[in-house]
Amino acid sequence: MKQLQSIFILSICLVLSGVSGAAETGMINIETCTDDLENLQLLTSDASEQAIKTNRTFSEKEECKNHIDEHEHGQEACDNLETDYQSDVFELRDDLRELENRLRAIQRSCGFDFILSNRGRSLK
Repeated sequence: MKQLQSIFILSICLVLSGVSGAAETGMINIETCTDDLENLQLLTSDASEQAIKTNRTFSEKEECKNHIDEHEHGQEACDNLETDYQSDVFELRDDLRELENRLRAIQRSCGFDFILSNRGRSLK
């Protein structure tokens, strides 16, 4: 659980640390900027919760694989956990895309450009 949560926090830090070339780009719409920042905070919380859920499912899946003979439904139970894990990863990726979109909205509304690095890296 801590591993995926750490990966999520690290990915947010990498996005924010990629601000090495940040620059003010124009007018600030303070009301929209504030709303976008508040929405970012909510989305970050949702993504963090999804990362925790994904990590929990990953741990259950690995536990099942390591003790497949001890599970009531054996391989079927492990297959179901694999499906659940893949679904959780998909949802987490969606949450991260939403965060990326919110950062773009913040750039526009707050008149500030982030130079985001590490584009193309993804969860496996």
